[in-house]
Amino acid sequence: WAGWLITRHAHHHLIRIAGATYPVLTAFVVMATGNHYLLDVLAGAAVLALASVGVTSASRERPGPGLRRRPRGTSHRRRP
Repeated sequence: WAGWLITRHAHHHLIRIAGATYPVLTAFVVMATGNHYLLDVLAGAAVLALASVGVTSASRERPGPGLRRRPRGTSHRRRP
């Protein structure tokens, strides 16, 4: 998750490359140390994919009040 967000939002090209390689290196280290197996890594990727699809579809249907942009010069407080 963190690597995907870094890749998506970083401005510097080298930081984007680091964000893209982070999940791959993490998966390699986890499997190389024997803490998990390939199936665990694939299951984690599947959970990430399903969660991102769910969040994306939910945010498209109904954006929350924090996601709407206000015009410049307007106050965030509502007047009675």
